[in-house]
This record gives sequence, structure tokens and C-alpha cells, in this order.
Amino acid sequence: MIGNTLFKDDIAALNLINIIKNGKEDFVLATEIEGGCMPANLNFNEDGTFDLSFKMPSKILGQVGTDFFFYHHIMLLTKGIKLLIQNTDVKRFKQKITTKDDTYETNLTINSFRADIDDKLWLNSKQAAYCFWLDTDFHYNKIGVLFDMTTDENQESSWKNGLKLQIEENLFLLYFETDENKNHFFVLKSQKEINHEKFLTVLESVRVVLGLISGYYIADHVWYFAMTPNKKESITFRYENLNNSINNNYPLLDSAFYNDIDEMERKLKSQQFENLVSLFYKNQELRRSSQLLIQAGNVSGISKGCLASVAMETIKTKICKIKQNKEELISDKSINSKLKYELTKGLKKIKPLVSSEIFKRLESKIGQINQNSNAEKLEAPFEMLDLYLTDDEVYCLNCRNRLLHGATLIPKGELYSCLNQNELIEIVSNRLIMLTTMLLLKKCGYEGKVVDWGFTLVMKRRAVFAMKPIQNTGCHFRDLKDSMVEE
Repeated sequence: MIGNTLFKDDIAALNLINIIKNGKEDFVLATEIEGGCMPANLNFNEDGTFDLSFKMPSKILGQVGTDFFFYHHIMLLTKGIKLLIQNTDVKRFKQKITTKDDTYETNLTINSFRADIDDKLWLNSKQAAYCFWLDTDFHYNKIGVLFDMTTDENQESSWKNGLKLQIEENLFLLYFETDENKNHFFVLKSQKEINHEKFLTVLESVRVVLGLISGYYIADHVWYFAMTPNKKESITFRYENLNNSINNNYPLLDSAFYNDIDEMERKLKSQQFENLVSLFYKNQELRRSSQLLIQAGNVSGISKGCLASVAMETIKTKICKIKQNKEELISDKSINSKLKYELTKGLKKIKPLVSSEIFKRLESKIGQINQNSNAEKLEAPFEMLDLYLTDDEVYCLNCRNRLLHGATLIPKGELYSCLNQNELIEIVSNRLIMLTTMLLLKKCGYEGKVVDWGFTLVMKRRAVFAMKPIQNTGCHFRDLKDSMVEE
């Protein structure tokens, strides 16, 4: 719990957050209109927005129309706190007249605000983000990471809730906490000065890694704090309601208890977690494609397979630089040249017999005749990372184009041939997510097990239809060390 934390600045930050969230302070709303200052209350909503309510005097109504707050900034003032609400922070406006005192009850729904008007305070400062999530059933111990740091005052405590991240020249602390109201959140802190845009990129990279391995992309609402070292007067903060969380409930790294599988085989070590965050920090395309994988886990049917296929295409090209001889069937340039020459010579003989359009298409195909197929290109990154695929997994890779074009999947092999079309789409789509994630995890040094949700979900559903109990059955796993699927 936060009360025993080693970091007393967290307690101060949370006290401030609670004062604002719980409406403990009465504010004065200030506008640029003469006489446009009035008492106001600020209250937190469960969806992460704030309600700003006040009574507007009728005498200024003519100057403050219904769209006024959507193109003017306003300030909220109270003892020791100043909040700037910009026009883009306002989400909704409501107003009704009250006959009692000739005022208009007004309510603004606010998505964000800040405690400063100077962007320079965020350019080169120590920064922290307190990222809350709304799902009370999701606890940090469900995240597939072996934490090796504790924020407890007792540094000998066996309770571990955090780790360190070295991203380029910057050191960060990442840890998970629960406040006195049982709200769950994680904290990311820079240990030295950093630009805010870089800090946000690190934070987003952390979110994507957490989402990829736990199934929960945590982007509900965030409180950001910044301070220039040794300058207390520079302390500032801002609030942002992101409302972009994804919780697909299908973690690739399973944190449940298994009698026969040690958690060391199912969780990332802190160094591996750091490697993956660093990978996403340096490569925006990898980060965004991994977000597609998280989103894919939140949909079903062909849509899941399409998103996974698109993500795989980008990730496989970025994760490993495929050598030229891996992309070509014939590596000897002289043989390749001779083959193309003979084929082109033969094609020219039939040129008068076909249309110009067909001739051009055939000529183009000759130019590509020495290239591997798309499926073979997809297999290459797995080979380079020593991930040996089963025939069933190669089949999934070969289904990529069919999924993208909405074509019917044609089952092959003993397992897939006994499935109906919906089951086949489900298992292939989930395995495409799993296989693509395996590339990322192996790249960062992980060689443990990942959950094979494709097989797990189909087999559990079949067990239910057969009136068999599934309460104590676990997941099926894919071991990154070899090609075996384990139960």
C-alpha cells in the first residue's frame, strides 16, 4: 500500500490528486469577460472526466454564449492551486435557467487541465506520470513480469512491485501501487531531467509492452508532474483523461498458478522488459504495430486475423534485417541472370499471340521469379531468431492473405481438419497474434512460454459442449525454446 512507500513525494502528489478529485476545495472560475468571475465546484466522474458546475449571472449571458467555452480559455483558482482549462479541454456544455436568483446553472465536462501556462517547465525537468486504471479486478500481479524492486520502506521486504528502466541515457523507475481508496495505478519516474515529449514516448512504450503481455493497454487517466531539480517553485502538474484503454483478457504471459510450470518460465525478467520497452521507444512502427496486436485481441472473427496479419507484415520486416540471399531462391547472380534471359527470350516469341497487357504482366512476373513467396518471407524472421515453426504454425502464416481478402480458409492437417470454419478462423487469428508476439519476445531475450489462446479457447469451448468441467484446466502453452505445444 502507498502508506508504506519509500517515496514520500508520491504521498504529497496523491494528496493533491485527492483534493482535486474529491471536490474538497471551492474554486473561483475566471474568464476574460468583465464581471465573469463566479464560484465553481469541480467533481470527478467515474469515466475520468471532471464536472465543472457554476451559476452564471444573467447580466453576462449576452457575452458568454453557448459556444463561448469552446473557443476561450478559463482559469480555476483556489487556495494554492491555479488550473488552466483550455478550450480544447472542454468536452460538453449544459445550461438551464433558475428562476430563484436569475442565474443560469451551467455545467462543463472537462477532459484535462494544467497548473501552469509555461511549456518551458516541461522541457528539461524531472517528470512523473501516475497512470490509473478503472478495472478494479485487474491487479498488477497479473502482469507477466518478474519485478525485482520494492517501494516499501523496508527494502528487505520480499514484496516486489517495480523495476528500473535504462532507456538510452535516461534512467526511469516503474512501479505499481494501490492508494487508500483501493485505486490501482502505476508510476513512471525519470531520475533526471528529460524533455516531456521523450518522456511521453517512454510512457507509451511501457503501455504497449504491458498491453502486449498482459492484454491490458492501460490508458484511462493520467496525472503528470514535473519539477526542475532544486527549484521547488517550478513544481507543476497536469491532468489528462485518455479514455483509450483496451482490456482483452487474453494475456500472452500467464500469471496464474500452475503446479507444474514455474513462474520463471512464464514471465519476463526485468532486463527483458527493459529491452522490449527500449525496442518500442526506438521504433515507432514496431510500437504502433504492436498496438494493432493488442487491438486484435479485443475483436473476433476475420477482423482479428486481419489486424494480426497487418501487424505481422510490419513487425517481421522491422524485427530482423533479412539478408538478400534469404529473399532469393537462387543466390548466384550469373545463374539468376541466365534464367531471366532465357525466360524473356521465350516470352518474346509469343508476344504477337497475346495482348500487350498480358505480355506486361508476364514480363513483370519474370522479374520476380527468383523471389521467395510472401509466406516464405514471413518464415525468415523466425528462422533468424531460432524459432522453429510447426506445420500447423506455417499453415497459419499461409492463411494471412486469405484472411486479408475475406476468403474461406481451407483446413489442412489433422487438427485443423476437425474444426468448423468459425473455429478455424479463431485458432488461426489467435495464433497469428501469438506468433508475431513471439518474434518480439525472442528479440528481447525471452525464451519461456506464451499462451496459445487459439488452441486453448477452441478446446475449452469443445469441452463445455461435451459437458466436461473446465474450472481447473489451465492454458495451453507454446515454448519459445522449441516447436512443441504444451498443456
